[in-house]
Amino acid sequence: MIAMALNRDRLALAICDALVAQLKPSLEDTLKRSKVEPETAKNIIEQSVVSWQKVSRAIADGLLDQFLSENTAERAQTYSSSEQDETFWGWLNALTSLASALQDWATDAGADITVLRDNVAGALGKEALSHPPSSLTGELR
Repeated sequence: MIAMALNRDRLALAICDALVAQLKPSLEDTLKRSKVEPETAKNIIEQSVVSWQKVSRAIADGLLDQFLSENTAERAQTYSSSEQDETFWGWLNALTSLASALQDWATDAGADITVLRDNVAGALGKEALSHPPSSLTGELR
């Protein structure tokens, strides 16, 4: 499920890091220009970071709750064909040839090892098998 891939803590941390990177420098500048004592300035910054952490957690929770409640797919169907993705289907065909060669040899008790060698070499000789696809192209229906 998509919820497993979405980690609330990591999202909250990423949001907080962005807030700190954006807000802390201007807060530090404001405190320096206001001639706030260094120890007081340090406390204000620390309290601000704690507040930004709470805000970040609330944003992360709200985003994920909203996303998960409205985007829960009940079912999806994917479709791909050799016309849409020649690379994937060529690789799958070559892999199937290799599996067939191994299965044929394993089920034929009298088969010579040279039969296996020749059939595997034929399957491995296919260009598609040596270049596995990095993605699948198709449609989500």
